[in-house]
Amino acid sequence: MGPDPFRRFPVRPRPARGALDRYAEARAIYRSRDDTAGEIWLAAHIADAYRQLGRHADAARVLEDAMAASERRGDRDEIVWCAWHLALAYDGLGRFADAEAVLRPAVAFHREIENESGLATMLRILGDVHRHAGRPSDARRAYSEALDLLVKINAPTKATELRQILSDLSEAN
Repeated sequence: MGPDPFRRFPVRPRPARGALDRYAEARAIYRSRDDTAGEIWLAAHIADAYRQLGRHADAARVLEDAMAASERRGDRDEIVWCAWHLALAYDGLGRFADAEAVLRPAVAFHREIENESGLATMLRILGDVHRHAGRPSDARRAYSEALDLLVKINAPTKATELRQILSDLSEAN
């Protein structure tokens, strides 16, 4: 698996283990308050810590549970929140078809609400999934669309990262 597109603040395994302890405390608080939305929000952070520890299956399990709760609640924002984090876990497990399947509605949601930043993020993840699955032409399409959006919304650092990935893809083929 390649670099994590959300690595602005890299977390080393040791802090991730500590984060899991803090997240367990936070989860207990959310549960005591019957705050399902808080638990769903927290699930993505728990999953991120698991992924940083290389525990992608644990990340997927936490997010699958959160996704099911979101679907029961019928909250599209929560579903999309879970979907893109779940796609990262599935990507780490090599479950590329599953990652693409959960990303499709997330991409559609961001197109529908015209959230260019969110759409760029979803397309970046989709590009990574395609690249890891060995489909560079599909990756290029997703990355190129994401790059256009990043330029449009003036996100130069992220645009530079994507230009480098696209360049590396071109050199590899």
